[in-house]
Order: sequence, then C-alpha cells, then structure tokens
Amino acid sequence: MLVRQISLHNFKAYRGTHTLDLPEPTPSANVYLFGGENGAGKTTLIQAVLLALYGVGAAGMPGMPKQGRDFRRRYAEWLAVSRNATARDSHDDHVTVGVSLKDGGAQIDIKRSLWFRADGSLDEEWLEVREDQDGRTELYSGDDAQDRASIWVPRHLATLIFFDGEQVRSRLGDDTGAIAQALDRLLDLEPVHKLISDIGRLSRDKRSALLSEGQLAVLDSWGTKRDGLLTDLEQTVRREHHLQSQADDLEQTLSTVQIAIDERLAGSSPITTSQIEAELSSLRERRDELRTRFGRSLGEWYYMALRPEVVHATLVDLTQERGARSGRERIKLEAEATDQFASRLIAELVGRLPKSAIEKVEQTASELRATIDEHTDAYSSDSSGGAFLRLADDELASAQTTAELIVKRDQEELRYLAEDLGAIQAEIERLESRKSELSAHGTVDRLLTRAHELREALSGIRISLGEVELEGEQRREQIAEVERSIARLTARAEDSEDADRWLSAAHLLSDGLRTYSDERRQLALAGVSRALLRRLRDLLHKQHLVAAVEIDPMTYETNLFGRGGRKVHLPSAGEHQLAAMAFAAAILDCSDSSLPMFIDTPLARLDASHRENVVSRFWPGVGRQVFVLSTDEEVRGDLLERLRPHVVETFVISHDDAPSESKILSGTYFGEAK
Repeated sequence: MLVRQISLHNFKAYRGTHTLDLPEPTPSANVYLFGGENGAGKTTLIQAVLLALYGVGAAGMPGMPKQGRDFRRRYAEWLAVSRNATARDSHDDHVTVGVSLKDGGAQIDIKRSLWFRADGSLDEEWLEVREDQDGRTELYSGDDAQDRASIWVPRHLATLIFFDGEQVRSRLGDDTGAIAQALDRLLDLEPVHKLISDIGRLSRDKRSALLSEGQLAVLDSWGTKRDGLLTDLEQTVRREHHLQSQADDLEQTLSTVQIAIDERLAGSSPITTSQIEAELSSLRERRDELRTRFGRSLGEWYYMALRPEVVHATLVDLTQERGARSGRERIKLEAEATDQFASRLIAELVGRLPKSAIEKVEQTASELRATIDEHTDAYSSDSSGGAFLRLADDELASAQTTAELIVKRDQEELRYLAEDLGAIQAEIERLESRKSELSAHGTVDRLLTRAHELREALSGIRISLGEVELEGEQRREQIAEVERSIARLTARAEDSEDADRWLSAAHLLSDGLRTYSDERRQLALAGVSRALLRRLRDLLHKQHLVAAVEIDPMTYETNLFGRGGRKVHLPSAGEHQLAAMAFAAAILDCSDSSLPMFIDTPLARLDASHRENVVSRFWPGVGRQVFVLSTDEEVRGDLLERLRPHVVETFVISHDDAPSESKILSGTYFGEAK
C-alpha cells in the first residue's frame, strides 16, 4: 500500500487547493521528509489524511477531537473551525480533503467533502471512493464509501501507523482491543471468525427446527446468559491480568526503594534497615530469655548491679516482708476469733447477768482488740514495706526463691550472665539510636514512608486480586452450569440421526477453527515478540537493557524483561516513544501488508544517541513509506546527512503570517535551494 497523493482545499491554514504528489519509493529510499516550524501546518497534513480516511471515526487520533460525551457535536464544531479563515470571510463554503492510494494494480481515490451554512456551521459531509483496477472503475459514496475506505486502511490499524512525538505514550498493552483486531486483520483471521459465527447461527437454526417454542425460548435465554457470562469472564480475566501487572510493578518499585534505603544506610554502616530490624528482634529475644532466668520481678535491675552483698540484703528484706505478712495474718486471725468469741459470749449473757456485768465483758473484749492492734502496727512498721508492697504474695515468694537461688549459684557464672546482658542491652540501645538517626534524616525518612505506602498499596491490590480471582472462578462455574443445562435440553430434543451428525460435525468444526485461530495468533505473538526485541535493540542505546519480550495472549499487554528475568520499566518519555514505534513496527514486520507510517515531531523527546538510532536504523527499515514531519530543531545537520540516502523527497511547509496561509514546497528543506 502506497500513498501517492494528498490533497487539501480550504482546510485550516491551506487556502485554496493544494495537491501533494508523492514519488514512488525505491528499494533504498523510503522516507518523505517534511520540514516546518511550529504552527506552519505539519500536523494539518496528518489530520487531512485521517479525516479523509475515517471522518468521525478518527476520534482520538493525533490532532483529532477526543472521544467522549457529545462527541458528534464537538466534531461538527471542530470541522467548522477547521475551515480556512480566509475562505470563511469570502463565503467559500466548500472544504475537501483527499488521499490517493496504490495497492498493486489498484488505484484508490478517497475524497471527503464538507459544505457549510452561512452562519459557519456544518451543513453536509460526503465521502466518495473511486477504485480503478484491471480497466474497471467502481464508484462508492456515503456509508458504502466509508466501508471501502476502511477495507484499504482499517481504522484499528491507524493506531499503529500515526504517531505524534509530543503526545505518544507506550502502547505496550491493549485496553481497547485495537491490537487484537489489528493482528486478526493482518493474519487474515477475520474470515475465520465470520465462519465460526455463521456455523453457530446455522446450528441454532437447525436446533430451532427440532425444539418446541418453549424449549427454544429457554435455549435462547440460556444462550444469552452464557454469552453474557463469557463477556463478564473475559473482562474479569483482563482485570486479573491488570491487577497482577500492577502488583508486579509495585513489587519492583518497592524493591527499588528498599535498595535505595539500603544504599544510604551503607554510607555510614554496613547494616541495612532489614538487617537492623532482624538484629534487634534477635537481641530482644536473647535479653528477655536471660532476664527470665533471673526472675520476673528482680531481673530488671539485678543484672545491672549483681553484687553479692546486694543480693544478700535483698534476700533479708524479702524474708522480713514475708515474716511480717505472716505475723499480720496471724494477728488478724486472732482478732477475728476474739471478736467472734466476745459477740457470742455477750449474746449468751444478755438477760442472765446484770447490765454492769455485761459492760465489764465488753470492756475486756475492747482491751484485747487494742492489744492486737498494737501488735499489728508493730509488724507493719518493722516490715521492709516500700519496695515490696506492690508484689502479690505469690510474686513475693517467687522473688525470695529467685534470690535464694542466686545466692547459692556460682558467682563466676553469675558474672558472665551479667556481662552478656549488659552487652546485649548496649547493642540494642546502639541499634535503636542508629535507627532513630536514620529516620530523622530527610531522604531516608521519605524513602521509608514511600516503602510503607507501597506495602499498603500492594496489600490492597493483593486483596483485590484475590477477589477478582474468586469472581473468575464463580463465573466459570456459572458458565459450566449453563452449558450443562443447554446440553441437557438439547439431549431431550428428538433429533434425527442426520441432525445429530450435522450438529456434531458443526461443533467439531467450530472447535477446530477456534483452535486454529488461537494457535495462529500465538505464533504471531511469538513472532511479534521477537521482532519487537530486535526493534528495541536497534532503537535503545542501552542495547542489553531488554533481554526478552512477553506478550500476554489474553490482554496483549507487553512486558519487557532484562537479564535475570527482572521486569524492565522504561523511565523516560523518550524511551516510551521509542517503544511505541518499535511495537507498531514489530506488528507490521510480521504482516504481509505494507502500510505507511506518519510520524509528527519525531525527535523532540529523544536524546542525541536515540536520535541517531532512529534516523540511521529505524526509519530506513520500517516500511516502504515513512512520512517524517520535523521542526527546524530536529532533523538537521549530521542527522540530515545520515538520513539523506534514504530520502525519496523533501518538502518545506512555509507559513505567511499576513494572510495566515500555508503552502507546501517540494524539493527543498529548511533553506536548501530547490
């Protein structure tokens, strides 16, 4: 497929009629180099080709209106604004854009005409396609013409061949299905899919003749439900792949952040953050183990002093406290017994003795209680009190037992234990101090915060991924149940033997065609992967950055891997642009079609080495026609000299500010004589 001519009439900055005749490429020259300053009308040429080919279907392409709500109204407004200003002022209501193509012996002329009302709004849009082949001429107009234009340059292929260097991003994925459609088109799989669809329709018709109306209605409802579930499953699988890709990317980013943290820590200490945490955990476990060996209550301070006289003094205090508590308990019991005896005695004497005798008994009981209280106070004042009052009786007994064991233990072993605990505590304090200092450092602190955020995000994605995987399993179970229901209903139908054979053959044929389509696409993806790897190595100055390419057969998401199987991310906008061009070229490399490629502002985002790779390696080998639209700061000097052997023709788009009009001059380029 060759572009032989581009024509414009009253379109944007091009007043009147402009016809651009393009010489045929040669085996060694395939580049058409256009030069123009910003605003001169380079992008307008691409817009003219897109508008001629697709009309409203060009939405979202470079320089064209974006898709979205109320798009057709905005499209009509864009067309009205695209009418040349001088033509508007002179009431010239006609605008045309056209492109002439050549494919083998066929000549295809595509022309889109626009007419405007007196108020400047769009009145009519009309497309005509003329095909000349083998001495025959076919004319198409309206919707038929759009169908014919889409056959020669399908809309889904346009995403691969039109580039805007200032806006392009990596197309290493397929959210819209464009790549799948492009591959099917390039692999001639569309007739296969149509045949599968026709077989399915004929099978439904055959079954319809054998089923009652009620059975047929049920079968149709189940078929509709199955189709809906299959669509849901496909979307779920795409979400699963997308979430998995996000999780992989987050894990790699987290790994990069952790490496950055460790590198900063290594500047003043060989211990990394993760090692600090692991070491602290181990030291704390060892410290707690040794403290337990000294006793729960005493261990907190024994290991810091641990002098025999201190241990003996503490043991005496513990013994006195336990004795005091025992004495208080005994006196308390005596007081309670005295109270009980006095109460019973007085109760027995009431009514039998005079009142004065009973008062004497009460006075005696009161004196006895006072004596007991004095003994209680004495025990309380003699006790060691303060330090041990907070301990329960069982804790006090445990502490006394521990102290007795310490007194009996070998003092040398005790000293070693004390030294171990002291060293462990000192190391813990040093590491905690080091960690606090690092956290206070701005860069490390931000990295630690970022790592925490990444872990939380990764956890959330993992949860979502689990939910999506469960949803996928549920969809598969539902599909299987519906298919079982369909099979049961079909089996109940009184099919003839001939119908059984026909339906079985149709089913086997459909399965075989699907298998063929899947395997053909798998082989094509393997070829695209190899071609993409080759193209990337030609374009990227880090030729060993990418060691392998994998394309997911379901989502067509493309992942790049370096040595060791680690996923490669392209950090710069320039590398994304190169990857996008390489991906399109790889698909075209694997097809039998020879399509042109249009690249606007091709080198703006690229550094010097990447520019040389694009000019000397990529453009000369990307196809039979490459249209390069460059500013005066891009393809110049050494780059122009490198490209010149591959240039078919040069053009300059000049703009006159006074009438605000542009024109195209062939055979010249930025100051070079024609």
